[in-house]
Amino acid sequence: MSKNEFEDDNLKKWLDEYHVHIPREKLQFRTPKWERLIRYLASPTQNPLDKFHETSFGLKLFRSIPLTGAVLVGVIQVISQL
Repeated sequence: MSKNEFEDDNLKKWLDEYHVHIPREKLQFRTPKWERLIRYLASPTQNPLDKFHETSFGLKLFRSIPLTGAVLVGVIQVISQL
């Protein structure tokens, strides 16, 4: 472990033979953070309400929630006027 492996002449010669060419197009391929955010927000997602639409109970629930909310708002308005 105390010997430095990179001091070996053969190893230095082998490592010097390898050259990596990185094309300029790949360096400029990075997209801005704003564009990545827009792509993330515009990506398609699963509808979380699909499982409720598959059952008859879910359809009844979705029909009754707006009606219940409207009645509740009406009751609150009547109580606030008293």
